Amino acid sequence: MKVYIYSLLLLICCSCSSYNHKKEYRKYAQSEYKLYYFESCLKYGFYSNSHLIQLMTQDKSSSGEPILGYEYAFIDSIAKRSANQMVLDSIQRNRNPVPEGADGKRVIRTCLEHYGSSWLDSLARKRTK
Repeated sequence: MKVYIYSLLLLICCSCSSYNHKKEYRKYAQSEYKLYYFESCLKYGFYSNSHLIQLMTQDKSSSGEPILGYEYAFIDSIAKRSANQMVLDSIQRNRNPVPEGADGKRVIRTCLEHYGSSWLDSLARKRTK
């Protein structure tokens, strides 16, 4: 009987620990998802500038481990789409008279806005379950 109770307690403790680990991993994966999107958005927004790529390889903000698996290709595709949209927005804005220095793409602003957006949060939650 004591063995049964100890086994049951051990099982409960392990399952609680596993749940917390999964929750922490999911939160970490969501953060990685958003960070990789931000990096890709900058990369494609600046046309894969070699200086930017060099800076990003020196930066150690991301985990370095490919924890998202096949999601990297999907994230790249939405970052490319965002970069294409930046070009279209820039063309549209330049058709109208703008103050000097206000023309061109707004890469950093756009990528930061997307990083903090609710659609990227919900996409990261959905895709990292």
